[in-house]
Amino acid sequence: GGMSYKSDVYSFGMLVLEMVSGRRNTDPSLEK
Repeated sequence: GGMSYKSDVYSFGMLVLEMVSGRRNTDPSLEK
């Protein structure tokens, strides 16, 4: 399970980073 967990966390982190980056460019007011 360790490897699977790490992979899931990494994938989730990358997705969040991309989403946050996109939101920052479109609506910086969303992030507080």
